[in-house]
Amino acid sequence: MLYPIMHAVGSTVYFMLFLLFLCARLVPRTNPGISFWAFAALAACSARLAMLLLPTEADAAPGLLWYGVFIGLEKLLLLLGAFRFFGAVLLPGGGMVTDRWLYSAVALLLGWIFAYGQLGLPRVIYDSGLAAFNVLALLLLALAVYRSRIRLPHWLKSGIVSVAALLALHWFSIVPLYLWLLPDWRQQGFVFGTVLAMV
Repeated sequence: MLYPIMHAVGSTVYFMLFLLFLCARLVPRTNPGISFWAFAALAACSARLAMLLLPTEADAAPGLLWYGVFIGLEKLLLLLGAFRFFGAVLLPGGGMVTDRWLYSAVALLLGWIFAYGQLGLPRVIYDSGLAAFNVLALLLLALAVYRSRIRLPHWLKSGIVSVAALLALHWFSIVPLYLWLLPDWRQQGFVFGTVLAMV
């Protein structure tokens, strides 16, 4: 019973964020990054709807596969928006994370999901790839905000970096915690992730 409620609430929360960001776009001189964030929230809403409306019981169930696709799209749009709002991420040594890097990472994730769905690989393969992608994307988001030259109140900047880092830790713990140590806690993990994303 918790499962449908959890995904219904999650999809509603993300849809409300989508509407909020769409309204924010109407404010004059709004940074174009906000449009990407609106559609990132819509992709997250679609991911939750996939888990709610499509079968998820089997290892390569459509709900799981579409969830992964929409989560990959969400992170792509989230980072594209962050790069436009906060600036591109400079790596140690002078390199820069560009949009092309992001497209390549999402293409790799989609290939991973497709291979998992077509080859009948164990569920841990799917979860590991999705978790690794999300950890890297969220750490990139934290780095983009942390290194940003935009003047933000210290509490806001620290809060965004902390929440992104906590979400990265949440995704990092999925395979060892939710699959091996506490498999029955997976639903609470979805709730925890949604609460963090709302913050």
